[in-house]
Amino acid sequence: MASPNGAVAALPDTIKVVQDMTPNELRALKEETGRPLGELIGGDVDDMDKAVSYLKAKGLKFLGEPTKMTAGPSAGETWGYFLSPWGMNLELVSYPQGKAYQKEYKTRLWSAKDPGK
Repeated sequence: MASPNGAVAALPDTIKVVQDMTPNELRALKEETGRPLGELIGGDVDDMDKAVSYLKAKGLKFLGEPTKMTAGPSAGETWGYFLSPWGMNLELVSYPQGKAYQKEYKTRLWSAKDPGK
């Protein structure tokens, strides 16, 4: 059964619009790219290594190793994707010391740690 709505897949250096694909075709594209397609729930953690170890010990599958930003405005951020037991894409994000842009700018991105700011 094809999806009536399109989905967007963010690929390195590309945005690919996938539309009218069957669920099997979407799963194949997700496996090929190793990236979430269309659906994603994420959460902040203070200690990425500890969180990844805990989830792997519980049998959850990570889609590669977490990515650590070492340059640019997002330096200091780490993120990783994994699958829930029912196959949904989930993401962990961590930047316990902040991001590099915060050293130069007063404006802050929204944060679950301080949603009122």
